[in-house]
Amino acid sequence: LTGNLPTIEITETKQPKKVIVVGIFSPADFVIIAPNGQRLGKDFLSGQAVNEINGAFYSGFDSGVEFAVIPDPLDGEYEVKLQGTGQGEYKLSASLISENNQIDQEFSGSIASDQQRDFNIVYSAQAEDPLGELEPVDTVPPAIIINKPLEGDKYPHSDDLIIDYTAIDDFSGIATTAIIIDGQTVAMATIDLFDYVLGQHNLIIQAVDKAGNQAQAQVGFKIIANI
Repeated sequence: LTGNLPTIEITETKQPKKVIVVGIFSPADFVIIAPNGQRLGKDFLSGQAVNEINGAFYSGFDSGVEFAVIPDPLDGEYEVKLQGTGQGEYKLSASLISENNQIDQEFSGSIASDQQRDFNIVYSAQAEDPLGELEPVDTVPPAIIINKPLEGDKYPHSDDLIIDYTAIDDFSGIATTAIIIDGQTVAMATIDLFDYVLGQHNLIIQAVDKAGNQAQAQVGFKIIANI
């Protein structure tokens, strides 16, 4: 193209045996921190692309598709940090690609502009499953709101009580919820109060998010009898 011949010609290159590919679907950017502390992706402080991993590739964050490739990855824990570029749903993916197979991991969630989300993923070349799951670094428990019954509500013995509540976790999401009345777990949200004695009762809603954080909310209500 230039009319000049190169002074050095490289005819053989080292083909990586395995690569880790990390991709993000908007609205968020990411940076990867390798087990040795080297970074690849977007530097959130400077707003510039950074590539400290030898032989790695980063697509940049100005295009519609943002991904990074790490050849012959080191064993250990990789940190993946996200920063929101807008409000909406995102999907983070990590894949280990070798000559014989491909392992894919994904995580979806919601994010707001400038909000940060952190993940860990472990790579171990000798393990049966060399690429672990994308584990969210989530230390915030779910939020629980009990809409019905309210504290101090009274219900006739002959009524059905429809328990109404919401459990929300903005990061890793809700894994399980449980309804507990007087220390006993119940399977349904509609309760026949005739199965319970008159008087005071305690309702507890428990929720666990996908990162293992637990939360609970409770209210007291009373079963009564009229004429």
